[in-house]
Amino acid sequence: MSDKAKRILWTLLKVGVTLGLLSYLALEIELGQALGLVSSAHPGPILIAIGMVTAQQFIIALRWKFLSDMQGESPRYSRFFRWTMEGLFFNQALPSSVGGDAIRVFRLARDGGLRLSRATSSVLLDRAFGLLGIVIISAAFLPSMFHLITDPVMQQGVVFLLAAALAAFVLFLVLDALPHSLRRWKVVAEFLNMSKQAREVLLTPAMLLKVGLATLIGQTLALSSFYVLALGIDVQVDYSVTMAVLPVAILIATIPVTIAGWGLREGVLVLALSYASVSEPEALALSVLFGLVQVAVGLPGGVFWLMARRRYELPQTQSPGPTA
Repeated sequence: MSDKAKRILWTLLKVGVTLGLLSYLALEIELGQALGLVSSAHPGPILIAIGMVTAQQFIIALRWKFLSDMQGESPRYSRFFRWTMEGLFFNQALPSSVGGDAIRVFRLARDGGLRLSRATSSVLLDRAFGLLGIVIISAAFLPSMFHLITDPVMQQGVVFLLAAALAAFVLFLVLDALPHSLRRWKVVAEFLNMSKQAREVLLTPAMLLKVGLATLIGQTLALSSFYVLALGIDVQVDYSVTMAVLPVAILIATIPVTIAGWGLREGVLVLALSYASVSEPEALALSVLFGLVQVAVGLPGGVFWLMARRRYELPQTQSPGPTA
């Protein structure tokens, strides 16, 4: 089977899993009531949530530029923002096996003039610190989570998930411990380089402050938008509950078996919010609204991509050497 056929098959599988999960939820939950809540949402909170998630994209682009600048000269900030929006569009709106991160790598390497390895490194580092921020926020709200969910099995599951995510990041930081026999492989060498750069961020106070603040502020904005959406459909839920539950749902939704986490996120939120006396239709409506806000914010990224598409279709010519 060719690589293209495998990508198509994987995309179809993700579409199937997504539709399967959403269909199951639709059959188990009063779908009409959930859709009614979505359609009757107050416009004010919806617009505020869109503004908060948009602000997060500005901050993500800034963090990405910080990480790229650490490796040498890089393009201006406005281009990082544009490429961040394009990445969000491909992550949220299309059943693509390419993914938003691959789009960001492509744009930074092709249009930014950076080596492919450096472009890949900056994007993966940005993704890693973004996920680390989710883990930190989730850990900070664990007391609220355990006060809400008293089932010991679920508590252990959450702790295992956070511990596994944190362990993966720590392992990433100490890749130098790999046997020397493995370092001759180019892909391993690239990951070793990224590992050193991640440690440099953590050990350099100025970089740690910039990347850390960008991460925590950006993630807090996105997570808080969920609470604003709850206000928009008159769902009574504490802010601490949303901050405890949503990060876990987002972490689980990063498992690449559905399109943009659809289905996985809804299932987790319906289950978790039921402990906070949020009805299943309300939880489903909230999750759908949260996903739709992500799609709405990503739409300008699709416009940016279409505006640049003509350039990609031009015959390739000899390009100048990489700038960094």
